[in-house]
Amino acid sequence: SKVSYKIITRNELGVFYRNQSRYSEALALHNESLVIATQIRDTKSIAISSNNIGVVYRRLDDPSKAIEYHLKALKYSEEAKDTYSSSVAINSLGNIFLVNGNFEQALSYFFKGLELSQKQNNLLGIAINYNNIGEVYEFSENYEKAKEYYTKSLDINKKLNNEKGIAIGLNSIGKTLLFTGFPKTAYKYFTEASIIDKKIGDKHFITESYVNLGRALVMLKRYDEAKQCLNQAIKIAEEIKYKYYLQIANAEFSKIYSDYRDFDRALEYYKKSTLYKDSVLNEKSTK
Repeated sequence: SKVSYKIITRNELGVFYRNQSRYSEALALHNESLVIATQIRDTKSIAISSNNIGVVYRRLDDPSKAIEYHLKALKYSEEAKDTYSSSVAINSLGNIFLVNGNFEQALSYFFKGLELSQKQNNLLGIAINYNNIGEVYEFSENYEKAKEYYTKSLDINKKLNNEKGIAIGLNSIGKTLLFTGFPKTAYKYFTEASIIDKKIGDKHFITESYVNLGRALVMLKRYDEAKQCLNQAIKIAEEIKYKYYLQIANAEFSKIYSDYRDFDRALEYYKKSTLYKDSVLNEKSTK
């Protein structure tokens, strides 16, 4: 009908503006579609519009507003039996709680999402949820549990031949090995991940691979190779303004130079790392 066409076009245009970071225009369009959907009691469209508004608020770093709209989306999507919108709401809520250090709530949403994906027999959804659950355990430093869920996720991504998912899984398992003192095995995982990441060509993931390889090589005291990897990471991270990995790469350089007993340079890199850390923390606290 003409009315539902109005809802769909406003939502699609809103997503287009969101991807261009034109958030106020995106919000205005999604709000219009929500008003129309509410007037005609179209529960499925209410859920879709509410999720879209929630995502924009996440981008605007307003978690409380994002939570409000994703909860609304969850309520209406369950009423409309629209499992796709339910999944979007559940995963968004899980991610908001994870970023804000609310691990128990994050887990409860991700397990809910997992259950939903299993009911639908949606393998990609199951893999994503296993990975999300692993992340909560990694953030809360329960590395054994994290590794268990990352491995489950990796197994499904291999079945699906999903290269991006495989690379994410290898990097994630590698980190749990690194943090529990197995740098040699971690290095193998990171190497495999970096080959896939270079093939896919996503700079975000290439940077992560180089940083991870650098970290493992520092632990193995293979400093020349470590420096090469970390320099590559810094080069790409500066290009894409990825401060989090600039912080880690500079901190690793500081470790190398303090092991060389070149304390001036160690301090220089440490200060650089702290600058990026402050900048990352400021962005985080703003969020």
